[in-house]
Amino acid sequence: MPDLRPDDAPAVVLTGVAKTFIGLRRPTPVFAGLSLAIARGELLAVVGANGSGKSTLIRLVAGLLLPDAGSVRVRDRAGALVDPARRAGTCSAVLDGSRGLYWRLTVAENLRYQSALNAATPACGLRAAEPWLERFGLGERRDDLVQSLSKGTQQKIAIVAALTFARPLLLLDEPTTLLDEASCALLARVLQERAAAGQTVIVATHDRDFLARLGARRLAIEADGQLRSVAGEPRGVASA
Repeated sequence: MPDLRPDDAPAVVLTGVAKTFIGLRRPTPVFAGLSLAIARGELLAVVGANGSGKSTLIRLVAGLLLPDAGSVRVRDRAGALVDPARRAGTCSAVLDGSRGLYWRLTVAENLRYQSALNAATPACGLRAAEPWLERFGLGERRDDLVQSLSKGTQQKIAIVAALTFARPLLLLDEPTTLLDEASCALLARVLQERAAAGQTVIVATHDRDFLARLGARRLAIEADGQLRSVAGEPRGVASA
């Protein structure tokens, strides 16, 4: 897998971002004037209470949500700005775990399908996925139907699919959900390796043990939708 070399331009820049969701009872503001710059090759963990906006932030960066005001700018490997509708070619993501998998297909068939979505031949995509399948202990499960696998195994397959195609930006929303301790430790090492290779990694998580392993720069989302930098151990993050 080729290294992704960072350059001097930030990978992601949010400027004055506002986002409000319209509910049945009343509008729910999530962000109001949020600004943030994320460097290329940075490993960033976003923490916060449930409902604080961690997932919203990830989806804004992925282009799955648009801000009500302000801008979210994402750059590709060459440094060019990427329109939200075209960010699938710049971002790999684990957003809803196994929801991104087709349960009636096998593991290998899912990965071949992902290859087609990523403009690769099915055979090439499966070959690229093989080292990740082996590393996550899934080498013997490639011909199993996804629906026959445990939730934790399905989560690992979703992670493998995101890692297989080394996009400049890797987004993960609560990736350790349902993972065993050994898999969480492995994922932390893998994300550190990817950031060291120049891939920008943004992780939204409330898993304190995972945060301790990850050793990432951490940002906490406050109740008012603003961010603050957090130093030290995760236990110092009151809102996590």
